[in-house]
Amino acid sequence: MNPLSDGFLMDLLRTPSPSGYEREASAKWRSWGASFCDDVAVDTIGNSYLRLHSPEGPNVLVAAHIDELGLMVTHIDERGFLAFDTMGRWDLGVLAGQRVLLVTRDGIRRGVIGQNDIFRRTEEERTRPARIDDYWIDIGAASRVEAQRSVRIGDPAVIDAEPFALGENLIVARSLDDRLGCYVIGEAVREIARRAAPVSVTAMATVQEEVRSRGARVAARGLNVEAAIAVDLYSTSDTPAPMSTARQWGEIGFGEGPILGRGPNICHDLFDHVLSTAERLGIPYQLEAEPGATSTDANVIQLAGSGVATCLISIPNRYSHSPVEIVDRRDVDHTIRLISSSVASLPEAGFPRPYRRS
Repeated sequence: MNPLSDGFLMDLLRTPSPSGYEREASAKWRSWGASFCDDVAVDTIGNSYLRLHSPEGPNVLVAAHIDELGLMVTHIDERGFLAFDTMGRWDLGVLAGQRVLLVTRDGIRRGVIGQNDIFRRTEEERTRPARIDDYWIDIGAASRVEAQRSVRIGDPAVIDAEPFALGENLIVARSLDDRLGCYVIGEAVREIARRAAPVSVTAMATVQEEVRSRGARVAARGLNVEAAIAVDLYSTSDTPAPMSTARQWGEIGFGEGPILGRGPNICHDLFDHVLSTAERLGIPYQLEAEPGATSTDANVIQLAGSGVATCLISIPNRYSHSPVEIVDRRDVDHTIRLISSSVASLPEAGFPRPYRRS
């Protein structure tokens, strides 16, 4: 798989779909998956499902979130400038000088994020951390009336950043977290279907993960699965940042395979099965410690019904929650192979297993 030549993935990454406004990206994902799944569905809140049915074996969920970080228009002043707030966990420093795509009732409207000119800033403004009220969106309107012809309060926006290749193996995009995960679980399900494995699989593209896993929280109430794999992205430590970050968050690099989380949010038996699958097939992997709740959909999936055996597989990602997130296509390949092989081999591994005392 070469994601740079995959037209569907590139289109998916370009599609503006911030939290709560994922409809277009979700529809594209369902249309793509319909060619290799038994059925496709969408629920009231917008979560999308691709399903493979088998008369035997366990019911398994693979999940990733399709939303991305966004901005929302909160006010239009008399000169036509747009105040906005953030949707999701932003580093406000990356917003300065960005181009944006506003999703309006009449389609996409372009704009730029402005702030007080550097020559007009006070010493305090130049030295303190950025605040959201330092910024505004400029759409070139001359008045509130002109701006309101195309933009309304509550319109969402995303950073205007095209995906592109960087070096031989890297891909850069603003929405890799976690649009890439949705692509990965779809490709994994395609491979499971090709193998005709005795397992029923649901791939779920959740909405509103960046605003506290709201989509997965709703979907979890209706899940009837014995095992689940949540797929997300995780920060690397292979940059000039201080090595203290590696001590706290793990030593993670590109090209070294998917990251397997360990901690209370992770089912030990399922983790062991995924790990043994990687070792049996020679798939490289990395480990990361999650001593509490993970900041992923795995949190709510684990707690669905009477509990779901859940694990977390992450793709190494550089510059998380920025317009220039980067992944390595070799890690993408390894992640697809690990998920498809782990799920397909669950029946022979004896899943589901009852809880064991340690």
